[in-house]
Amino acid sequence: MENKNKPIGIFDSGVGGLTVVNHLLEVLPNENFIFFADNANIPYGNKNKKHLKQLVIDDIRFVSKFDIKAIAIACNTADSVIDKKTKEIAKVDIIRPIKSTAKLAVKETKNKKIGVMATKATCLSKNYLKAINKYDDTIEVYQQPCPLLAGYIENQNCFNNEELMLEVLKQYLKPLLEKEVDTIILGCTHYPLALKYLTTLAKDINFVSSSLATVLEIEKLLKEKNLLADKVHLREFYTNGDIEEFKEKTDKFITKDINKIIKKSY
Repeated sequence: MENKNKPIGIFDSGVGGLTVVNHLLEVLPNENFIFFADNANIPYGNKNKKHLKQLVIDDIRFVSKFDIKAIAIACNTADSVIDKKTKEIAKVDIIRPIKSTAKLAVKETKNKKIGVMATKATCLSKNYLKAINKYDDTIEVYQQPCPLLAGYIENQNCFNNEELMLEVLKQYLKPLLEKEVDTIILGCTHYPLALKYLTTLAKDINFVSSSLATVLEIEKLLKEKNLLADKVHLREFYTNGDIEEFKEKTDKFITKDINKIIKKSY
């Protein structure tokens, strides 16, 4: 197989990573991929650093079983623990969301006040704060941990009770809006699935999706390395959770009409 037509390995703790797949199908429609959802260990955001790092290593090892050309981390929390060891295990380029999303947000803000909605672990790492200030140290950054949100979206409660979803989002948005931010990073790939509710509550805010930023970074890397695919032949989804439940979620959240091959991880 030509290197350019090898799949990209993508992983997340759950359905949030499907937002990355959606953007990938839009921006790079010829790309092949192996998607792994670590549903058995969701949520990642409340795990301690040691446990989280081991989960990420396990995720990398799983997608690396396939003949992949790159790995895309579709999880900001997982990105927060990437280090030299995890990079060595990967053996291919790793596309990470935090740096690319921070860069995009810096370009978007007009008043130099950026909010970050993310998991507890991502906020504790301060990686968004560091990344943004590396691009522009005059920007004020306000982090808002959202410990309930990823799990709430994963369980699809938000789609059954709109009123409750709006209340949950209000409590996370309020501190950021009080700081008069004009740009908010959705620092978890689950959060874009709640974008219609967020824009209802904060119409004037520019929401920056880490999912889209990740795909734009994938595109940049593949162009630089002349690895853009020209033939679709492999698109598989794996989960270590309930396969029927995961199939239902992919049917709901994958917006493109593609042949979805869903398997139990091994």
